[in-house]
Amino acid sequence: MVDKLRNLLNDIQGSYESFVEAYTLYSEGKIDEGAFFRRVGDYLMQFSSLTFLMVKVILELDNAIGKSVEKPVEVVRPVSSIGVEKAEVKEKETEKEKICIHCNAKIPTRARFCPKCGKQQPQ
Repeated sequence: MVDKLRNLLNDIQGSYESFVEAYTLYSEGKIDEGAFFRRVGDYLMQFSSLTFLMVKVILELDNAIGKSVEKPVEVVRPVSSIGVEKAEVKEKETEKEKICIHCNAKIPTRARFCPKCGKQQPQ
């Protein structure tokens, strides 16, 4: 999916340049509205595809690393020396770590993608 995102980003660069050129030509009166709006439409379609794919990648990454990062919280209420109760929050580290096969970063065992390099991990 990341490769598709890179390819689409490269493709949209050409459409953006065509859009800017069309805007300049239209502003100078060298092309008509039809030609201008065709180029705008092409650019908007590719930009929409890029946005959709970016959101999909972000949601996949969140799904892959979001579940494994959660840690249970234990609340401990010790009595202080003056008799007033205070709450302390401690995090328990129950999740073990593994090493990314691409960049050697420490990552949660259940992570499907490395949070550092973004590459997919074996199951």
